[in-house]
Order: sequence, then C-alpha cells, then structure tokens
Amino acid sequence: MIVSVAHVEVPSHELFRLVAAAERRGMTLPEFLLNSGRAVAGVGASGPDSIETLTRLGLTDRDIARRLGLTNATVATRRRRLGIPANHAPRRTA
Repeated sequence: MIVSVAHVEVPSHELFRLVAAAERRGMTLPEFLLNSGRAVAGVGASGPDSIETLTRLGLTDRDIARRLGLTNATVATRRRRLGIPANHAPRRTA
C-alpha cells in the first residue's frame, strides 16, 4: 500500500471539533478527513460502501438517499444489511 502525507493547516478550535466528531463516529482523525473528503467529492457514490461511509459521517438515510439518488427504503435496507444503526435527525423544538 502506498501512503502519501498531506499537510493541512487547521485552526486549533476547529481541530478539536474535528477530533471530537471523528471520535463520536469511532474513527481516527485521518479516517474522518478522508471519508469526509470522499463524501463531499462523491467518490464511490454507488454501492453499500458509500452508505456505510455516509452513515458513519452522521448523515441520515434521507440525506444519503438524496445524495446517491436512491429511495429512503433502499438506503435503509442496505444499511441494515451492513449491520449499521440509523442516524436520526435532531428533533425540532416548538
């Protein structure tokens, strides 16, 4: 495996937020940054791997379905087959 090194300058207050977001998803910071970049770029936008990545990044089934051009039911079915719990949208306050 070929590994490349990238230098990224991030303000310290943002770095702490990124590390916390990665930890909440059970990822290291490099994994989180790589998966986030892939999700934003639409790399690997078909198949169960992208559903797994997008779910781990915190997207809901609805958000994933919109991004990948699938139905909510298709995303939910594939996610369940992968054994991944759903992310729920925050509840709205009145």
